[in-house]
Amino acid sequence: MKLFQIGKLHSNLWRFHDEKKWPELLACCVSFLVILGFPRKKAVGASRHVLKTFQYADLARNCQLSGDSTREDYYYSKIKNEFVSAHNLLGQETASVQFRVGWIRAYRHSNLFSILLNLLLEHYFKFGLFRPILVARSTFTMFFEIRLAHRNHNWQKLSRAFFNYWSPISSSFPNQPLPLQF
Repeated sequence: MKLFQIGKLHSNLWRFHDEKKWPELLACCVSFLVILGFPRKKAVGASRHVLKTFQYADLARNCQLSGDSTREDYYYSKIKNEFVSAHNLLGQETASVQFRVGWIRAYRHSNLFSILLNLLLEHYFKFGLFRPILVARSTFTMFFEIRLAHRNHNWQKLSRAFFNYWSPISSSFPNQPLPLQF
């Protein structure tokens, strides 16, 4: 049951971003972090940082479309800083953040190779050397199932894809908060 909720909440984060429903995204993010196992007070603070990352991603996209690469770089730097702040607040590793920002940027630029490489590196730094199957499976699920469902705005399929994403992660991290992913 918990994994279905995680999948639905994660899907809703992306849907609320696409629909620019910022209050709903913030509330959803708090619920998402709490169900991942983080204390509510810290989840509220981290969710504010995450909300900013979604908003900065839109600003970076606008700069990309207008050809202002300097401002685009500035917003991706802001995204990285906000993710690092959220991770620090929740006591999570921060080494994977640069690769999350990398695949977000690559997604916006439609660079499939860079998306795949950054996803692989993000999962490697998140899950470590001793979980290569988890790294590969998470990367595969994010690249194929989740990316395609999101691109098509198929929210039901995206929710199922996130369920498939979180299932092996949940099994690998019993009795502790699950690693962050937005």
